[in-house]
Amino acid sequence: MNKYKALITGKNDAIIDDLFLSAKDLFEMITVSHRMEDRLNHIKLFTPQLFIICLNDGKPEEMTGYVELKKTLASEGIITVVIGREEDCDMFQKKAVQVADLVLVRPITVEKIKEVIIDYIEQIEAQNTP
Repeated sequence: MNKYKALITGKNDAIIDDLFLSAKDLFEMITVSHRMEDRLNHIKLFTPQLFIICLNDGKPEEMTGYVELKKTLASEGIITVVIGREEDCDMFQKKAVQVADLVLVRPITVEKIKEVIIDYIEQIEAQNTP
């Protein structure tokens, strides 16, 4: 199976650690800071298929910053995945409307995260195949 490139950001170190420990069979991963210029440079140099946002008690003003980034992610065909507690995911979807392609609410196992992401990628690929 192909490995998918994933650019990971956010403040939830537990999720990030879980992904690095248990998802390296499916994802080639690197982390990126919260700085917009850094994110854009990583997107350009790493060319990820996934942008994974790991939420942890995010502030609303931090979440709205993803709206601008989504323009680049969408133009590059990068799938945006949000992982976090229900209240964080709800706030994200209210403050960063239509940014997330896929929202995964914790608690959720890394195996389930991998399964849901791969299923989503396969659906997108099937839609794009004539």
